[in-house]
Amino acid sequence: MAKKTAQTATHADLVPAHVIENARKLLSSAEKRFFDSSFGAALAKATHEQVEAATKQARSLRNKWRDLHAEQSRDSKRKAQATPTVNTRTRDKHDILAGVVARFEKRLGELKSYVTGTAPAKAAISKPKKAKAGKSVAKKAAMPRKKAVAKKRSRS
Repeated sequence: MAKKTAQTATHADLVPAHVIENARKLLSSAEKRFFDSSFGAALAKATHEQVEAATKQARSLRNKWRDLHAEQSRDSKRKAQATPTVNTRTRDKHDILAGVVARFEKRLGELKSYVTGTAPAKAAISKPKKAKAGKSVAKKAAMPRKKAVAKKRSRS
């Protein structure tokens, strides 16, 4: 008996079924890996560095298909037999990968807010150290004046 994977359940929760079906038909195996890793458990388990790397690669794939769609659109407009359905596969690939990038960026934002949520406590601890350093500078500035006064008294 085959096990039902948790990945299928997370897909259904986040993305409509027709988008998942289109992704299976359109995307290459490498692009499918990014698509699958942009959901649920796979995304939740990924570290900040892994999500950043995946986002960078997914952006390059998205940009590749965006640029290709723009080029094909320009080429089809130049031809007399231009039809609006010429670039649909390319546009669909771009739209799917744009969704992948959006999910990765959302996760990066969540991770960043988690990290910055703990940062103010560390900053508050370092503030007293700065105050101590400021006092010692003030003491050093006052010390030469006392020595100058002492030298004037000894001459008399």
